[in-house]
Amino acid sequence: MSNLVINAILKQDTAIKRASLIKLCIAIALQFLRLNNYSGCVQIVSGLNNTSIQRLTHTWSIVGQHLFEVKERLATLLKGNFTL
Repeated sequence: MSNLVINAILKQDTAIKRASLIKLCIAIALQFLRLNNYSGCVQIVSGLNNTSIQRLTHTWSIVGQHLFEVKERLATLLKGNFTL
């Protein structure tokens, strides 16, 4: 699923569309966490932590600092228990 996240984001032709998809992925990861579906949450966070996605600085600026920090907190939370 992490490759699906990566490919879906990178296929978008504008930064606004990529940012919208990243926001959706973060929302889905949070829902997975609420449902105790750690595997799904890890897979989405892994996709978002991919180097190709992290390098999209303009896209991340559109996503916003708050959601970037939410993604980072998810990664930190899951890092101790699961392989990212």
